[in-house]
Amino acid sequence: MGLLDFIERAPAWQFWAAVLGVTLLAFWWCLRGFRSLRRARLIEDTPTARIRSAPQGFVELAGRAVNLPGEPILTPLSGRACVWYAYRIERWEPKGRGGRWISVDQGESEAIFALEDGTGRCIVDPAGAEVMTRRKQSWRGRDRWSIPPPGHHDFLGRYRYSERWLEPGDPLYALGWFETLPGEGEGGMVDEVKALLRRWKRDRRGLLRRFDIDGDGEIDPREWRLVRKQAEKEVLQRRMNRPAVSAVHLLRRPPCPPYPFLLSAFPQIRLVKRLRYQGVAYLSGFVLACAMLAWVFQLRFS
Repeated sequence: MGLLDFIERAPAWQFWAAVLGVTLLAFWWCLRGFRSLRRARLIEDTPTARIRSAPQGFVELAGRAVNLPGEPILTPLSGRACVWYAYRIERWEPKGRGGRWISVDQGESEAIFALEDGTGRCIVDPAGAEVMTRRKQSWRGRDRWSIPPPGHHDFLGRYRYSERWLEPGDPLYALGWFETLPGEGEGGMVDEVKALLRRWKRDRRGLLRRFDIDGDGEIDPREWRLVRKQAEKEVLQRRMNRPAVSAVHLLRRPPCPPYPFLLSAFPQIRLVKRLRYQGVAYLSGFVLACAMLAWVFQLRFS
């Protein structure tokens, strides 16, 4: 049955189900379009602050990403040194003459790092951030667990691996919630995190009870990243309740939902253009979907 035959002769429930699907898609495109344009306008209207004199609250910062002292952050698939990463593992599932990729594992880093702009350093807590990176790669292999190195071209492999990451020294544009916390500086905070981790390790039963997600009696690397992230959060919370000794600047997810939390390796001008193009594309799709619905109703009921 062709499209015209379906529009004119399909049972009422099939016709209205298709109309509902197109309507929901058009509504989603409309929301995404206005959201992208609103973000582009917000970025243009928010002045870039310097870390040394940044106001408390919602700010825009620009500088370079750097690692904090302590254990290095590595991408989980390729082992690259980075400040932030996101990864995904997908499996090809044949179906009929075609098939589709199904995600079997994915995740992203929530370890803290820092942003420097020449006037100071600000700790970045990336939890909940929308991160846009320049660096990404994808490759394929035959095994879920024995992941081949990047650049491995196995076009028949059922598994596809992909990573995105930010490297130390990469330019970083940030839009988020800025706070100045009391504490003894970054080195002291790293030492506190290490001390807290050592204390948790001594209580193995308690550590497993809190963080052994898969219940295998061991803390694997993925669970250990959660342990480290929780320790960093608890140390930051403690420092917020101490008398001020020296300032520690923190950028995190805004507590107010209307404000976005963006971390981008692209400069502000390019980011604004990208968001505007996205907004126009989504709104164009919305207009086309509305025109299509009008045409469909005219054919069905004329």
